[in-house]
Amino acid sequence: MKILIIMPNWLGDIIISLSLIAKIKKEFPNSQVDILIRKNYADIAQFIPEIANTFIDEFSSNKSLSIKLLLKVRNTIKEQNYTHAFILPNSFKSALIPFLAKIPTRIGYLGEMRFIVLNKWIRLSKVLRDKLYLMADRYYYLSSLISQTATNNLNLTQRQNPKLLVNETTKESLVDKIYNQCFYGTIPKIDSFKFIISPGAAFGQAKQWPSKYYAKIIDYIIESGHQVFIVGSKQDIPVANELCSMLKNDNSALIKNLCGYTSLVELISLISICDFVICNDSGVMNVAAALDKKVVAIFGPTSPKHTPPMCRYNKVEQLSLECQPCFKRVCPLNHHNCMEHLPPERIIESINQFL
Repeated sequence: MKILIIMPNWLGDIIISLSLIAKIKKEFPNSQVDILIRKNYADIAQFIPEIANTFIDEFSSNKSLSIKLLLKVRNTIKEQNYTHAFILPNSFKSALIPFLAKIPTRIGYLGEMRFIVLNKWIRLSKVLRDKLYLMADRYYYLSSLISQTATNNLNLTQRQNPKLLVNETTKESLVDKIYNQCFYGTIPKIDSFKFIISPGAAFGQAKQWPSKYYAKIIDYIIESGHQVFIVGSKQDIPVANELCSMLKNDNSALIKNLCGYTSLVELISLISICDFVICNDSGVMNVAAALDKKVVAIFGPTSPKHTPPMCRYNKVEQLSLECQPCFKRVCPLNHHNCMEHLPPERIIESINQFL
């Protein structure tokens, strides 16, 4: 059995989908599982041992409907002679390549007229949507369609949490890079807990806890004698700089702002050598959970019942407002109370519970 997984478009969803890949390899250990993924996330495959080969999805990531790119990716995939394809994004566009590559079994959820390009599908009815409210369960549930012998009464309690594996050699080399290349001796190595702070969220501003609150958290951590690394993408640089401008001046020696400076591989490796992660509902949250770190996750417009940090040690902080969850990128009521009214003292309490 040779299987292609069309991976989701967001880092968090990619991590969440690993439960499906683990299920496939457990049920069919001799199968080959490859992925088709956007270029900016392709390097994540080196932390997923179940994946054999990685192909870049130049077509789906392109905003235009480029026939040239479509045929290029189609030809590459067709040469591999896959028997099955799982299409995890919900768009029609994402299902075109396995259809045109004539992969015999094409599995996914219905939507956007996808009944044309899928031949094994699940209609996400309201009843099923409620049953599969957890996003990881939605991906995992698709494994029930992989073969005629697979059961449709899939036991969701057997689903494993997503896992990323970072080898020790990578960790050691990253420690050297962090302290020698990135910091140029400006931050000392100390024998203490290391915290990751991720103040951004790719989904939108509504998911971001205020910078002034993150600054108070960082001051508290530093004054407790621990190191802090601020991480994020290039688009998170403004919020990270704003946060750093609010810190107490004498706390700068034990903090480093790495927003926009780490590749995906470096980010995952950095999280792997740290102890605690404090973040919004974001891709970093899911990476930290897949590395089984202690996670304090701050939720506002989204729901921890839908995309929680899936790890042993986690603490979700969220208010219980009538307007939650709205799942909007920008607060539709223009007050952002779900984040503005969540005080830093609650996050400090969660940190102390872990410490």
